[in-house]
Amino acid sequence: MIAAIAERLIPGACEAGVDRYMEAHRAAFSGALEALAGFEDAADQDALLAELERERPDLFDPLLAHARQGMFGDPSYGGNIDRVGWKLLGYPGPRPVWTAADQALI
Repeated sequence: MIAAIAERLIPGACEAGVDRYMEAHRAAFSGALEALAGFEDAADQDALLAELERERPDLFDPLLAHARQGMFGDPSYGGNIDRVGWKLLGYPGPRPVWTAADQALI
């Protein structure tokens, strides 16, 4: 169910390991999972998510926050596999070495 939700929130999320990240942190949004019981079999998943967002933001917000963290967070935390989210944004990731040109004050 988490994989289906992640894909509806962020297309391509499973490729980036968002579902794996969210599974590891499911306690933070367990209320949303209970509210979305039967999500995978629903004819209109987007409508269910929109209803949860509108009527229960206290449940929806942590769900969306964890999807975003899994997509764009540091890969060391279990999501953003192969830096897929960072590549989407054009962010190269942290650089461990700074060249003299990087440090020059011009």
